[in-house]
Amino acid sequence: MSVFEWSDSLSIGIPEVDEQHQGLVDAMKGLEKLVKPEVSGGHLHVLLGLFMMQVSGYVKTHFSFEEMLMAQHNFPGLDKHRKSHRKLEEDFTDFSKRLEQAKDDEQRRALVKTLLTFMHDWFSQHVKRDDMAYGEYLREEGIV
Repeated sequence: MSVFEWSDSLSIGIPEVDEQHQGLVDAMKGLEKLVKPEVSGGHLHVLLGLFMMQVSGYVKTHFSFEEMLMAQHNFPGLDKHRKSHRKLEEDFTDFSKRLEQAKDDEQRRALVKTLLTFMHDWFSQHVKRDDMAYGEYLREEGIV
């Protein structure tokens, strides 16, 4: 079973955001597949590089969408939320660099497992705490 599974408990009630969150969950499931032993050598290195670029772009687009939505509707927690987003981007960039510098597949797989655990914990906490807060705010304001 995947570490990453979508559940209704992750829904913040904004269809566009929920769809984007589901897309990130699907991307993480793809990363889980890369730690299997049958993916090795140059293939693993190249696939991880492509994956990290894809997810980095996806995350930046998603964060921009969320921040625009919050700014548009004067969400009072925007600055704190934005800082949380920037911190994840920094951490993700750090993981990308570490993966690029890994000497072999064993190191790459270990780093991917660490990244998966980190992303699972961050995503679950962020969505359930921070994203739910702005979802609730938008509902209270009658916006969604």
